[in-house]
Amino acid sequence: MKTFELRLRQLALLCLVAALPLAVLSQASVCTAAEEEPCNQTQADKDAIKDGETAPDDEEKPDPLMQSTHAQTGTISIPMGDQTAAIHNFCIDGKGNLLATCGGERAVLKREDGVIKVEMVNEPSAVRVISPEGELVAQWSLKTTPQSIGVGKDGSVYCGGKGVLVKLDADGKILKTVDSPQVAELPPLPTIEDIENIPEPTEEEKKANEEKIAELKEQLDEGLQEIREIQTERLEAVDNEERAQIDARLEKAIKAYQDAAMQHRALVIDPRTLAFQKRSSAMRKRAVTGIAVSDKDLFVACPAAKSYGYDVWRMNLDMTEPKKIVSGLRGCCGQMDIQAADDKLLVAENARKRVVCYDREGEELSSWGSGNKFAPDGFGSCCNPMNTWFGADGSVYTSESNVGRVKKFSPEGEFQGIVGTVTIVPGCKRVPIGVSKDGKKVFMLDITRSHIVVMEKGAKVEDEQAM
Repeated sequence: MKTFELRLRQLALLCLVAALPLAVLSQASVCTAAEEEPCNQTQADKDAIKDGETAPDDEEKPDPLMQSTHAQTGTISIPMGDQTAAIHNFCIDGKGNLLATCGGERAVLKREDGVIKVEMVNEPSAVRVISPEGELVAQWSLKTTPQSIGVGKDGSVYCGGKGVLVKLDADGKILKTVDSPQVAELPPLPTIEDIENIPEPTEEEKKANEEKIAELKEQLDEGLQEIREIQTERLEAVDNEERAQIDARLEKAIKAYQDAAMQHRALVIDPRTLAFQKRSSAMRKRAVTGIAVSDKDLFVACPAAKSYGYDVWRMNLDMTEPKKIVSGLRGCCGQMDIQAADDKLLVAENARKRVVCYDREGEELSSWGSGNKFAPDGFGSCCNPMNTWFGADGSVYTSESNVGRVKKFSPEGEFQGIVGTVTIVPGCKRVPIGVSKDGKKVFMLDITRSHIVVMEKGAKVEDEQAM
């Protein structure tokens, strides 16, 4: 029965792919079942977001720990011509400035004459230094797409993304560039030049493709109708023997539909785009999802090269001697954030709804969190907490996507209160946070709107909602 249900889910996925609109295919971050943790957002989660995730009011007096200490007071955007620069991530340096990573390479899908094609777009890649008030202080150019960033106590800045690590000094001078540690375990990456040299199809090939596409479309329609009829028969079956015979026919029909759907997909997308998609899939394995810097170590979080999940590597501060210290972490939608302070490594293992603390050797010291969104230490909505931050006193701040909430915990994981809830575009995505040394300002990235939301302590909370 489980196999049958799995096949139906696979069929549903193929139906969806065959009918996907271009707008959906054009999203920069796409979860695939083979590479990412499923996003298990339920209807209850969605309803909770609409309702502000308000818990039943069991007490006459509100718990002070459940009242926000900070409120949203503004946003910070980075102008880029007549547009706003896309911000991938940020951290806070020792001077209190925000270091935001922007730009780089991205793929844009477009439809021409009924065929989906890909176009590579390169935007200026840089670290932009921003004051806490939102003023641009400096801009440091990079030659790679910076997906994550961290800063050491000496002011050294580390950026990572798409298989590359870069070390800069406190003034933005590039000191060293190396491959990210998982690259050594991955096969070679197809170059863009090789893909662009794939010849365009001839007019005769285009005509033959169009005829084959029409033939496959008819075959898919007939196949789907056959599957529905067999499913109806199965519902009317009177005994297990009859159901087993019907299941065999259904399995065969689903296989035929899958084969036709894959052929159809290969024809409606031109060869270059298919090659770009394969390259994009390989590039996801080269992502650097998190960077953390301690007094003597650099930690790098990235997708596991040969298995499901995420790993954390430890390197020297000169980005040498990589050692894998944590494996098998579970993260949703390409997200696995890490932070470091003193000799502790903090991991926001969002798919397990918990925060995990490790020592520098990767030995687990403690963990906390739950999927109970009404519990003080629980994390609501889908796949949270997404990001964390160490406060100056060692306290731990957590951020939750979809709901835009920040919580505060003691170094041991004891819940200390709600910091605030900001207005962000809902979605399963990274929501990096940073906290000023005095704790008066908290920053959260709304990656969809490409701006950083600012919260301030003691600011008036309009229409404040409890958990």
